[in-house]
Amino acid sequence: MGRKFFTVSFDDGTEQDIRVIALMEKYGIRGTFNLSSGLFGEREEGVERIVNEVLPEGTVKQVKVRFDHNIMPVDQAKEVYSREFIEIAGHGSHHLHQAGLDRAALEAEIVDDAKRLSDIFGQRITGHIFPYGEYDEECLRVMKEAGLTYGRLATSGASKNDFRFKCDRGIIHPTCRMTDFFALSLLQSFIDTKANEDLVFYIWGHSFELDYGTMFGCDAHLEKIFKTAAEAEDIEFVTNGELLEALGK
Repeated sequence: MGRKFFTVSFDDGTEQDIRVIALMEKYGIRGTFNLSSGLFGEREEGVERIVNEVLPEGTVKQVKVRFDHNIMPVDQAKEVYSREFIEIAGHGSHHLHQAGLDRAALEAEIVDDAKRLSDIFGQRITGHIFPYGEYDEECLRVMKEAGLTYGRLATSGASKNDFRFKCDRGIIHPTCRMTDFFALSLLQSFIDTKANEDLVFYIWGHSFELDYGTMFGCDAHLEKIFKTAAEAEDIEFVTNGELLEALGK
C-alpha cells in the first residue's frame, strides 16, 4: 500500500507570503518558500501585466491585472518564515536567467545564495528553484557540487490523473500551478485515487498571484485547495525536502 503526500512551493518571497502562511497554519499545510538572498527589501509598486486565465470550459480570457511585487526585508522575512512547517530553498541570489551563465556567475547565484540563506535562517538549504524554470548542464553540475538535492520546473502542469512523483536528475515536475483552473478538480482526483504506490500532489505558484483578483488568482481559490486537502483522511503534509527524504530521493 502506498502513501499520499501533499506539498506546496512558493517563489520570490513577496509580502503576500504572509497570507499564504496564515492559510497553511490554519489547515496544517507544510511547504517550501524559495527566496533570493540578494533581493530582500526590493519594492515594485503597481505592477501591471496581462494574464491568460483559462476558464473551466476551456476558453482563454485575457485579463489585465495590477499588483504590488514587494519582497520582504530580511528582518521581516526571518520572522515570517520562522515556522516549523516551512522550509527555505534558494531561488538565485538575484533571480537571473541562469542557463548560459559562466561558472563564476552560477556559483554566485546558486552556491552563494544557499550559504547566505543558511546563515540567515539557520537551516540547511537543500533545494534551488531555477528562476523561470531555465537551467542547463552546468547549472545542474553546480547545484550538485553545492550539495543541493533538488530543483523544480516552472510549469503549469497538466490535468492528468497521474500522481506518481516525477523527478528527473533532481528536477521536480510539479503536479500543477496554484492558478490552474483544474487545480481543485485534480486535487479531488488525487484524493479519490487509491494509493497502490506512493503518490504526490505538488502545487506551486507566486503568492502575489493572489492579488490578481481573477477566478483562480485569489485567496479564496487557494483556501479551497488547502481546505480540500486538509479534510482528506490519508494525506501526509510535507515540505519539499521532507518529500524527497520520505521517498528516498
